[in-house]
Amino acid sequence: MGRNASAAWSLSTRGRSTLNRWQIRDFTAYARKLVEIANDVEAVMDGRIFIERVNEPFLAAGGSGEEFRAGIERAIANGWLWLHESGTYVKFTEAGSELFADLPASECDAEQGRAAAKK
Repeated sequence: MGRNASAAWSLSTRGRSTLNRWQIRDFTAYARKLVEIANDVEAVMDGRIFIERVNEPFLAAGGSGEEFRAGIERAIANGWLWLHESGTYVKFTEAGSELFADLPASECDAEQGRAAAKK
């Protein structure tokens, strides 16, 4: 078992091992999905991306509220997004912006085309 998988096991009150499902989820995958969605959203005023403009597409893609929260927290921890203290908007950090800087133009165009087709 990997380090994260072994940490996912906890003891119940009866002494049996139980699996804590949140500890084995791939929070980085949630964070990457959020960052991809945020990248497709047109920023307003000083690079602000309103949280609902990221939340709605994430939930529409099948994510849950808990997964959204976990993804935001991981994106912040990874240094990809900065969340305003009010919780109303995020901004890309330099590291978050660089995630998309290496994509070839054709791949960026394809991502934007897929996003536009879903609307």
